[in-house]
Amino acid sequence: DRSKFCWQNKSGAEEPVSFEEFNTFAQKHFTNLATKQGEGLAFLVDNDHSATFLRLKSLLKSRFPQASFFVHEPLRQVNSEKACHLAFGKNTKVAYDFSKAKVIASLFADPFSFGPQHLEHLRGFAKNRTLSNSSDAKNINRLYAIEADFSLFGINADNRMRLPIGLAKKLVEALAYELHASYNIEIDKTTPGFKSLSSLVPMPVNMKGLDKKFVYTLAKDLALNKGAALIVGGDHLPKEVLAMIHVLNCGLMGLGKTFNVLDINDTQVVNHLNEPDLFVLDEKIQKNLINTLVMLDVNPVHTSSNKINFAESLKKVPLSIHLGLYRDETAIKSTWHVPTTHFLEHFADAKAFDGTVSIVQPLIHPLYDTKSKLEVMAIMAGHNTVKPLDLVKETFASNKFFNFNKAVHDGFIANSAYPAKSSISLNCEEIYKSFSGIKTYYPELNKPELILNFDRKILDGRFANSSWLQELPDPVTKINWDNVLLMSPTMAKELKIKSGVRKNAYVAEIVKISIDKNSVELPVFVLPGLSDYSLVTTLGYGRNNRSEEHTSELQSH
Repeated sequence: DRSKFCWQNKSGAEEPVSFEEFNTFAQKHFTNLATKQGEGLAFLVDNDHSATFLRLKSLLKSRFPQASFFVHEPLRQVNSEKACHLAFGKNTKVAYDFSKAKVIASLFADPFSFGPQHLEHLRGFAKNRTLSNSSDAKNINRLYAIEADFSLFGINADNRMRLPIGLAKKLVEALAYELHASYNIEIDKTTPGFKSLSSLVPMPVNMKGLDKKFVYTLAKDLALNKGAALIVGGDHLPKEVLAMIHVLNCGLMGLGKTFNVLDINDTQVVNHLNEPDLFVLDEKIQKNLINTLVMLDVNPVHTSSNKINFAESLKKVPLSIHLGLYRDETAIKSTWHVPTTHFLEHFADAKAFDGTVSIVQPLIHPLYDTKSKLEVMAIMAGHNTVKPLDLVKETFASNKFFNFNKAVHDGFIANSAYPAKSSISLNCEEIYKSFSGIKTYYPELNKPELILNFDRKILDGRFANSSWLQELPDPVTKINWDNVLLMSPTMAKELKIKSGVRKNAYVAEIVKISIDKNSVELPVFVLPGLSDYSLVTTLGYGRNNRSEEHTSELQSH
């Protein structure tokens, strides 16, 4: 169902057109915008940090000085980013090394499923699970999982505690007290911004809702393996709690061992990270400040927050251009839709989480008459070079140490990662103050907590039209081709939900979940191992996904 040609919306009627027609229009329109320095022009892009993309973005800003850029990436781990900035300062990120850790505690995270470095985390974990002889047993790592849902990390954990996310702050607070009071774990006093943990937790923490034995055991194991112990927090947690976890990892002497603080020393990446988001764009649209909106590889009509009705907002933009692999929810609401080339059909470059640069080479020629994001950006920028291969080579031409053929052969450019900081400063005063302000929440039957996860197969729905992915059973529930509401046996029993296996088939009751004015109906799947009053479902389903041949509806049940 890939989009094969351009579409133009004329007075509410969609018509297929050739790329040449769009190109003729674009040349004239963007030349005219250049005479006005790009006034009223806006670009909505994803969180792409590749060097060629950022260079073309810079060219667009040069041609259109008054144009605005906005970043919309549903998978972006915003809380984790903010936690790094709170703990270690701006332009930093934390990279973990599971291969150096003997004890790993995951707090409401699933570092084995998706997210930055998840494959590297799996390899690091597996490295210390290899037994060649009986003497290797003493070096096996240990995993502790604290979670409300059920994750791949939890399945592999040696010790697991069910806990609602509402008690995350209390858990971290209890760990901080035990580590400091019982095992003298403390941040290095020479660290700039140092403040003793005793000022945060001078007294024992009320353990209501926590498994005391589990907390004491975990604290002891972390302390006894100082320098080889690691705590990882998930993006569901508030930035203040995640920042506090960074403090504990510093106290456990993990810097340079189990984790590194990376210095994002690329100015263009820093600028891109600081671009405003979709909420700011929507505000400008409501004020009639946007006349032309270009959306590159994003689908905000489907993935925007429920606080924004972006489909309605698009109606207020006189001209909207959408570039994407499919005629998705955003494409059919736009004035123009331009089909993009699949990333395995053209040359490009990419930047990994740790900053390592790699060259993406095509496996096949483009199947259709489509254009890559780089080509379209180059056209809009009025750039002479528009072929992806030439654009990529042009990006690195000024680097005398760069050898294109070697980079393609090796798969990456050596020594291109962000440098790790040898020393850090910690903003303990602000962390402790903000952490203390976080409130603990005890879910109950009539006030459960709802956890929204990205689907392990289709993520936020961007791969919903891939039947091969839909066929894959979820690694935890074994469900395929469907979305469900996961519920604990305790809650199901109290609500008299009778979902279960009957005559070799799973029969599920349907329930409605409502938040404010939004609601959705979902089948209930009862899953042991969940926190009693935590409900879990995934994003990405319930889409109306149009293509030029037909409309296929992927419904939530």
